[in-house]
Amino acid sequence: MFRTLLGILFFSTFIIVSCSKPTPETTQPTVVKKQEAQTISYTLTVNAGEGGSVSSSGGSYEEGTQVTISAYL
Repeated sequence: MFRTLLGILFFSTFIIVSCSKPTPETTQPTVVKKQEAQTISYTLTVNAGEGGSVSSSGGSYEEGTQVTISAYL
């Protein structure tokens, strides 16, 4: 009887230990890679037609930059 009780106790302990959550030192850390922000730029080319002129010949501008160009005759 004692051996049976000891066997049941051992088996129950084994089941409880094997089903428990892992300790913090045995869990794998989560690695999060931070993406760097991309800078988008646009190249603007401006040419005046025959007999006209423009206030800018263009250039390279980052996304969101407001550009004002005037055309003259």
